Amino acid sequence: MEESVKTLSADKEIKILSDPYRVRIMNIYNGSSKPLTVKEVAVAMKEEPAKVHYHVKKLLSIDVLELDHMETINGIRAKYYRLAKKSARFEFSKQLSEFKEEMHKAYIGGNSGCYMRESCCFDIETFELVNEEIRGIIQKYKHQGNNSNSQYSVFFGAVHK
Repeated sequence: MEESVKTLSADKEIKILSDPYRVRIMNIYNGSSKPLTVKEVAVAMKEEPAKVHYHVKKLLSIDVLELDHMETINGIRAKYYRLAKKSARFEFSKQLSEFKEEMHKAYIGGNSGCYMRESCCFDIETFELVNEEIRGIIQKYKHQGNNSNSQYSVFFGAVHK
């Protein structure tokens, strides 16, 4: 599997890929030396196969996972999936480029706005809690005020190093 560039060109793709539960699924596939079924991933995650299957379908829809092969086991067709590419680099879409430009204009123009980049250390469970807290804050203020002076663009990203 060679390195490739995956362009996240739609908000839908960014949303699918940034879900912490799906990141856990991708990490399991990444750590495996062989293709896995949804059931094998569910066992590794201690989750219900139906829940994992839902998220695997989302990852398949943006070509992060792919079907490797199928086997018939006790009369049931088992589908084995793997990461589409073992290594990938992601280039962000126009929406994120526009956000970056807006942030730069706010910073140099003296408009209200801020840019923050901090390093944090925590396990996956803590990351999921932090992610949910940030989503809750954004939801809380998402629809307050219709005045254009009160609207801010918010982008949150977290990258595992």
